[in-house]
Amino acid sequence: MKSNLKKHGVLAALCGVIAFAAQFLFGSRSHYMAANTATANYIYSVDNHKSQLQRTNDAAVATRNLLWKDGATAGQTVALCGAGDMPLGTIDNIESSTDIDQTVRLLGKNWTRKMVASEAISVGDLVYTAASGKVQGTPGSAGSYYYVGRALTASGADGDVLEVESCYPEKVVVIATLGNTNGEISGLTFSSTPTQAEAQALRDKCEELADDVRALAAALTSGGKVIVL
Repeated sequence: MKSNLKKHGVLAALCGVIAFAAQFLFGSRSHYMAANTATANYIYSVDNHKSQLQRTNDAAVATRNLLWKDGATAGQTVALCGAGDMPLGTIDNIESSTDIDQTVRLLGKNWTRKMVASEAISVGDLVYTAASGKVQGTPGSAGSYYYVGRALTASGADGDVLEVESCYPEKVVVIATLGNTNGEISGLTFSSTPTQAEAQALRDKCEELADDVRALAAALTSGGKVIVL
């Protein structure tokens, strides 16, 4: 009787060891497989692009080589770029319909890019975003723009196509000519007993200088390079 009990005890202990080993092996394996499946799903959900990518167009592509920006659905669609928008790239295609896959040629990647000028641009000029997906030389009006490269060929007028050595878009803030000029304050004169008019003239010039400082501060905090007209 004792011999049978001992055998049953050994058998139970052995079964317990086997169950523990199975839980350890297969439980760990399931966690390992789950982790690797999650990693695989992440890897295959993110693509790498060398110099171009596919996006559907929010608007008709009426002209080749215009600049396009992220569209209504970021990461999936593109819209025509405005002067103050950050461009994604150019589209070398014509398409009257919307929601059609387009190849967007990224800026700053490998090959030079063809772009459409909004004005005459000389070889070597720095090129910036303009209205309606076009590009321009250094902007002459206050506002926000993006620097997109350097002209390698010239354009004679609005609508001409030129070759551009493109770069990653860099924000540029153009502000109006500053009011205070060199010597304005030091040039003020005062009587031995300053008059109210002389004090007010100094006050006005100081306020003008303060306005310039505020304009510069606002431009600098926008996160872009500043150009003063």
